Amino acid sequence: MPSTTTYRLSVAITAATLLTGCISFNGKEIRRPEVESVETPYAIVELEVAKFDTLMNGKEEGFGAGHMEGTLGRGEAAAIADIWKSKRLIEEYGWPGDLDADDVPTHRLVLSGTSDQVGSIGMSFLTGLTLYLVPSSSSTTTDIDVTLIRLADGKEFTATARNSTTMWQQIIFLPTSLFGSAIWGLYGAATDRSLHLYDQFEDAGAFERPEGEAP
Repeated sequence: MPSTTTYRLSVAITAATLLTGCISFNGKEIRRPEVESVETPYAIVELEVAKFDTLMNGKEEGFGAGHMEGTLGRGEAAAIADIWKSKRLIEEYGWPGDLDADDVPTHRLVLSGTSDQVGSIGMSFLTGLTLYLVPSSSSTTTDIDVTLIRLADGKEFTATARNSTTMWQQIIFLPTSLFGSAIWGLYGAATDRSLHLYDQFEDAGAFERPEGEAP
């Protein structure tokens, strides 16, 4: 259950998005693989973030850099596992201490990476100053490395994913904002990353049961 502060922040961000004009586009650098749902998914994935840095125009310092690193890193890890679960690729996922007693982890997902936002701070300020009459845009590249540990035998598997999204802000996009256009590209890019990672892990045998383990 999210805290009251987190809930209020989410509501404020959603309201701000709906009252402005935003639309996001998936850069589509990753070809989304075709993955088949598992008839009886058994994997229960425990999540961990090793390191996740937020950059601004490629720099670790300055306005916008280092902002919400913990939140974004945890959000990225959770999004990967949530998409896997929604596609019936795994049984369950969660953070240490959050899983039910019956949900014993079979795998641990350890994420590290960066989120680099490239754009003009001045233009973004001008967009707000003119009440979104003047457009502005920014592109965010997400570059992640994921280690998946099969807990039954301790074997580690690695996979990588890198793609981008572009966010435009202008009042002409206000009607589309009412239909969630601000997250269209973001969700598409997150789905591409998640399934691309799963495809690599599946090819490497990360979700195969160790020899001798009962189903």
